[in-house]
Amino acid sequence: MRPSITVIIPVFNSESYLEECILSVVNQDFKEIELIVVDDCSTDNSYKIAERLAANDDRIILLRQKRNLGVAAARNRGLSVAKGDLVLFLDSDDYLFDNCLKKIDTLQKRTGADVIVSLPVGNNNVLNEKLEFFSRKKAIKYFLNCRKISGYSWGKIYKRSIISKIRFHDDMSYGEDGVFSFDSICNSNIIIYTNYKFYKYRIRNNSLTGRNTDFSDKNLDIFKQIKYLKKVNVDFPIKWLRIFEFVLCLSEIKNYENSSKNAKRKYSKTFELMHNYCSENWLNVAIHTINLRVKKDAILFGIHKRGNRYENKNR
Repeated sequence: MRPSITVIIPVFNSESYLEECILSVVNQDFKEIELIVVDDCSTDNSYKIAERLAANDDRIILLRQKRNLGVAAARNRGLSVAKGDLVLFLDSDDYLFDNCLKKIDTLQKRTGADVIVSLPVGNNNVLNEKLEFFSRKKAIKYFLNCRKISGYSWGKIYKRSIISKIRFHDDMSYGEDGVFSFDSICNSNIIIYTNYKFYKYRIRNNSLTGRNTDFSDKNLDIFKQIKYLKKVNVDFPIKWLRIFEFVLCLSEIKNYENSSKNAKRKYSKTFELMHNYCSENWLNVAIHTINLRVKKDAILFGIHKRGNRYENKNR
């Protein structure tokens, strides 16, 4: 029988967290699942841990990359063999709350949602469950305004039929999940936001999505992300995309400012490009965004853009 839910876990050197992560899936009271674990050529005991757990549960499918290809390729490998009606991505250092999958499955069947979004923060003790229905256009608006619908692929449930032709871009080190999430929204008709939390997010420095402190070539992936989003064949106001681009550039400006002098010298032209974009667009962003935090950041940038905070002194 085809499973109702496929959970895909990309793994790289997660031996301290992996068993808890896997058990949080297989110990759910909802049994109609398959768990696809894709080891991205770990150098620690991650593969052995997954192998041991897979030997005791035939719902676990264990795959191993021949070489380290990154989180995007690992997730794509999982998608290529997934059979569940719904798909959930789980990072190997995170875990699911107890007995959440049955509720998620029931919610999707009741609403017909193509994508279910839940913020992976706090606990899942929700006294008054709230649902918010989004059309495709409204979801795009919220996504590009960085409000409620994040770019992270985790913390979401996808109907497999709407992502059957969507894959993660493996030429990106980060931001690839943002492109994937945007593509999935653009391919959906019903998107639901719920305050019911099923996903527990844990921060660690050496995770699959971790980045070096210094500004590097990886940070340049924001330009790829914008390029891919501009190619999506869905009609929406260009001002929303400019808001999203402003947020990405401002975030990377802050990363640049916290980098070493050598990194600042190497990427001074990139800084100038991002700074110029923010300088040209901060007022329109402040006027048009529906996100109060983004509005505040835009106004502060407009006030301080000629001050020391945004000056590049290492060019």
